[in-house]
Amino acid sequence: MDMDDIGHRQANMLYHAMRQAGLRLDQVWMHYFSFGGEVGEMEVEAYLNHAMALPKLQRDMLAQAVNELIDSKPIMRAPYTEDLLHPSDGDHDESGRVFSDAGEQDRRDTQPDDEPDEESSERE
Repeated sequence: MDMDDIGHRQANMLYHAMRQAGLRLDQVWMHYFSFGGEVGEMEVEAYLNHAMALPKLQRDMLAQAVNELIDSKPIMRAPYTEDLLHPSDGDHDESGRVFSDAGEQDRRDTQPDDEPDEESSERE
């Protein structure tokens, strides 16, 4: 695999990682630039759209920026019984809400938007 193919593949994978993590280009570029990235936001966008190649160092710095932003995102974990019996300050989800008793409202909050709920499927 030559460097052009690697750059193309790296751009694809970087784009998909950003999309999956919900990262915007301006966020990624600002983080990349903050630790020495040398190309502008428009050049990064061109790279992601395969309109421009970037040197290996700049590609790797963009990957570092995306990975750091992904690592900094809070991850909600399923609570153990002990967590619910003795809640501490750490027992909350990414929005800062404290875990509740997992009532019906809480389950509805975690449903993906593209899945119909029971009420809407009964109407159809």
